[in-house]
Amino acid sequence: MNWPRARVILLVSFMALDIFLGYVAFGPKQAHGEVTSAEIQRAITRAATAGVIIQAPVPAQVTAVSFLSLEPWTADRLATAQKLLGTDRLTVVQESRELTVWGYGGSLVTSLANGVVLYLPAEKQGAARATDTRSARTLVEDFLRPLNLLPNDARLDWVRQTGAESFMVQFRQDYQGVPLFGAYITANIDKGQISRIRLVWFSPKGLSGKKRALVPATDALITAVSAGESTIERGSAIETIALGYLSEPLDARQWDAYPVWRFGFSNGAFVYVNGYSGVIERFGEVK
Repeated sequence: MNWPRARVILLVSFMALDIFLGYVAFGPKQAHGEVTSAEIQRAITRAATAGVIIQAPVPAQVTAVSFLSLEPWTADRLATAQKLLGTDRLTVVQESRELTVWGYGGSLVTSLANGVVLYLPAEKQGAARATDTRSARTLVEDFLRPLNLLPNDARLDWVRQTGAESFMVQFRQDYQGVPLFGAYITANIDKGQISRIRLVWFSPKGLSGKKRALVPATDALITAVSAGESTIERGSAIETIALGYLSEPLDARQWDAYPVWRFGFSNGAFVYVNGYSGVIERFGEVK
């Protein structure tokens, strides 16, 4: 046997093995794959120690996504106010660079520079009233749809009863089936009738930049539970886990929304965990 040559082959083999193991341990994480059932159970157990019950399925898929490029909603601000107020005979109550307020018959529409629209109707409305969550949703849909203010990419996000004849109804925007958190139409109902509508919508322009690996849902879940351990009541449940994009309304021509994991708690709170960095972006947002 040629021992010098054998030693060289062994040294090269061990070096290659060291490089491979080092890459596996310290190199970039795989962009695709699945977390194991043991990792999912570890996250569920961690939540249980904090007194949080996991009622929603924990996604196992690990993937990579890009940013989502957004622009302001293209709807005309004056036309939107005319639709909400039911007339083109509007009175300008206040006007500045930051906002414009129109009024008619005791109702007001405020349009902000960042695209947010607020509608405050007069107390007296039609005969229709909301008496439960189903009729609350119907009341809001029947008001917005004829005005073409419930876009085709709107999806019901949630409905909650907040008191006697008081409800909140929220629709969110979806982009190709992916939730766009921050783009919401939120309606308040008091005494069975609409008392306030806040409308934030975007114009998605497509994905932006290279794909980046996402933090697994299991890791994001542990982060969400750990962040809320001191404030979320024991016995609370995580009812929904969803992957989407998050953005605030901005006074800008174009910007990027980043991916987040959203965890919906039974007390109405939502926790948003950045899908790239794994840090908390929003916490304790009770709708």
